[in-house]
Amino acid sequence: MTDKSLTDAVKHAIRARLNQGEKSKRFAESAREGAAQAMDGIKDSAAWSADKARQGVAAVVSVTRSHGAPVITGVTAGVLVVSEKVRTTASFQKMLEVMRDPMPFWDAYGQLSRFSLNLDWANVEPTKYLYAGTRGASRGLPEAQKVWEAIPESIRAAGPESTAKYLEGKDWSHIHPHSEGGSQLASNGLFEDASLNRARGSDHMAPRELEAAQRVLRSNAFHATLLETEKCAMEGALTASVVRAPSGPFQMYYQPGRTLKVRLRASCPRSPSWIRLTNLHPINDFITHVRYGDLPNEVRKLLSKNLLDLFAATIAGTATPAANIMADYAATAFPGDEATIAGRGRIGSGTGAALANACAANALDVDDGFRGAKGHPGAVIIPAALAMAQAENASGADFLAAVAIGYEVGMRAGTIWHCHPQRGPSYHGSGSWGSLGAAAACARLLKLGPQEVEHALAIAEYHAPLAPIMICVRHPAMVKDGIHWGAFVGVTAAQLAARGFTGTSATPYADEYRGSMQTLGTDWWIERVYYKFYPCCRWAQPAIAGALELRTRHDLTPDNIASVRIETFEAATHLGTRRPANTEEAQYSLPYPVACAFVHGRVGVPEIAGRGMNDEEVLALSDRVEMSVDPDIEARFPGEALARVIVTTSGGRTHSIGPLPAPGDPDSGVTLNDLVSKAHRLIDQVTDGCRAEHLVETVLRCADLRTIEPLAECLARCGSGGGSTSGK
Repeated sequence: MTDKSLTDAVKHAIRARLNQGEKSKRFAESAREGAAQAMDGIKDSAAWSADKARQGVAAVVSVTRSHGAPVITGVTAGVLVVSEKVRTTASFQKMLEVMRDPMPFWDAYGQLSRFSLNLDWANVEPTKYLYAGTRGASRGLPEAQKVWEAIPESIRAAGPESTAKYLEGKDWSHIHPHSEGGSQLASNGLFEDASLNRARGSDHMAPRELEAAQRVLRSNAFHATLLETEKCAMEGALTASVVRAPSGPFQMYYQPGRTLKVRLRASCPRSPSWIRLTNLHPINDFITHVRYGDLPNEVRKLLSKNLLDLFAATIAGTATPAANIMADYAATAFPGDEATIAGRGRIGSGTGAALANACAANALDVDDGFRGAKGHPGAVIIPAALAMAQAENASGADFLAAVAIGYEVGMRAGTIWHCHPQRGPSYHGSGSWGSLGAAAACARLLKLGPQEVEHALAIAEYHAPLAPIMICVRHPAMVKDGIHWGAFVGVTAAQLAARGFTGTSATPYADEYRGSMQTLGTDWWIERVYYKFYPCCRWAQPAIAGALELRTRHDLTPDNIASVRIETFEAATHLGTRRPANTEEAQYSLPYPVACAFVHGRVGVPEIAGRGMNDEEVLALSDRVEMSVDPDIEARFPGEALARVIVTTSGGRTHSIGPLPAPGDPDSGVTLNDLVSKAHRLIDQVTDGCRAEHLVETVLRCADLRTIEPLAECLARCGSGGGSTSGK
């Protein structure tokens, strides 16, 4: 009997067991009864007395034993977490001691781990708490943490979605208003219904209002505890009905919301792929262990979308002067036949191809982005991973796994860099923090060991470009985000680490950031990526979307537009170029693409990188576009990038729209078809004979490719730089 057939047989047996409705129902009822007794033990106190909680745990154990079922560890873990504020895996041992019947189900460890991670400030995206109620003035990380901790712990323990739902319709209300001298300290505020806060205006919060708000907080905390305990009871009941103590040749486990899985056990028991019991740092563990088969289906779909989007941007970018200069330089300075340079063929080393292709990928500023780091992860990570995959003759599945690793590590590194005490005061371009993502992807493809992985990321961080991007925003040039050098550094860092070169410890390895790295493999940050539909800076795109809508809605033409005013966040007002002399100035402009939108009803490659820059009608309207900072919009940046567009016609009428976001945000529902259409628009304008359909087809079957060459061939044939492809 093969391993696969044996595993399938066990899966069928488990499914049959699940269909035994009465038995599962009995276990569920037992779990509910135990959970009810556990809740009785905590409902008398908002602090959830530990002693009474232990009594509740004992009741759960007693009830489940009396029915002959295994101990329902999900219930036990849940009650302990909400009652004793469990934060560490040491509490797992405490749980087993309370049960007096150690049955080390991974389900219990998983529950504890998830709650523990959710209660760790290091895992929290801090932006909303830095700026909550401050009208744009950051309060600093220590106070931001206190604001976050003002949310009831039982709500935070349930995870980011629970926290986000809790915050819906709430404001951070000042007890003593800022306009009357009240401080921005967390002690001077609490979360309150937004309508109450806004009705109060600039008045001080009365004692009865404060007491009422605190009473709501206590009530919310208690109800969250009850819901979480019952949820754990039901999950524990399912686990108890199908899983016995982990003996024998199988490892069976269930993660809430996912499919029941069975794995053949090795000689040593192992935890599920998303919960690893090792002494490795989470970064090293993630990079060295994750395989394409471990990725959730949604992540796999996102990888296909991001890959298509990045390749389309790269192909279109090869038409720009910057990309051609860099391709010429890379082919000369770093020659070889390891990897493909877009439009030129397989004529470069891995480092040279990464350098050239990353430059082309970002040359039109139409590649994906991540608002948490205000930059572009894909353009750094994918070219580096592609070059290394070619050099190592990697499969499509291995390449995609490496790309996923690069996004997860790189995006986290970006948020850490911008909150770091030394790095944080400056806004670093994508090539800086993105180099760590590129190094992580390349380390995976080189199959580096944990220590080599750590050195690869350390070397990448130390050698990464500084990329002070706001200088380039004000004075646009080809250097842009330093993305090309970030990809180059990522490749060389992994190659050097493989040869024994060492680096100092990278920032993400610091103890204070370990918590955020422990979510690797459970919280997929690639889901936070946005897509761009206009080839220019993201900060200009909300205004472009507004201009296009107003043009259609009111039949506006350049002749009947007297003036345009854009109200937005402060950073966007630095995009001040009105008459661009080159594509970089056109990309880092707000007035010019808005004028293109009003005049032509589109903002595409011809407008940003072609003869459209000489259109006098556009340039004249660009001179009539003014920008100003809206305090409310500024307070929501960078978590949201918004703009309001106000048009005054020659007849004196005013039309406005907004504030509105740019199209393509993570929650906007961008489909694969949307990106296929975008790929056609980009590719068909700059290539002769390359069909976008071929690229789409190759991307969608990437996971099945024995080598990455068919995908690289798309770049070799599709670019506009000329040249032929040579085989290796």
